[in-house]
Amino acid sequence: MRLQPHEKTDEMFASIKRISDESFTGVEVPPVHFLRQQFDIGDVFIQRDRRWPPVESGKVIAFAILARKFGEPYIWSLATDKAWRKKGLASLLLGEIDERVKEIPNRVIGIGLTTHVDNPAQKLYFDHGYRVKNVLDNFYFGADGLFMRKEIIC
Repeated sequence: MRLQPHEKTDEMFASIKRISDESFTGVEVPPVHFLRQQFDIGDVFIQRDRRWPPVESGKVIAFAILARKFGEPYIWSLATDKAWRKKGLASLLLGEIDERVKEIPNRVIGIGLTTHVDNPAQKLYFDHGYRVKNVLDNFYFGADGLFMRKEIIC
């Protein structure tokens, strides 16, 4: 579910921050003001716990924030609540992002993301068509990162 700007609430941001804080460690944890800025200006995609009707007010259990970097869509953050991992939610969010990007007419573009070299989510990204384009030396202040990109034909 992609959120429209008017649907973004402080309560939703608090849920996204909680998931982000439990998902990342050290320098990977985004400062709260950067996370809030991307939440406010980016495209936010969420998955809710469907056991809590109505679905639109259920607990946020996974999110992705799509921003722009170097003129192309960029997955700024993607995370799932610990209790809901390995259930395909991140895969669903990546599919929603693909559909959003395909709405951009008549262009071949890419979607980029950056990940820690040891992040097991690399397999998920690879399975969704992302490929490593650059190794980013010391990107995480002591650890390397990977810039991955997927080409989308619109």
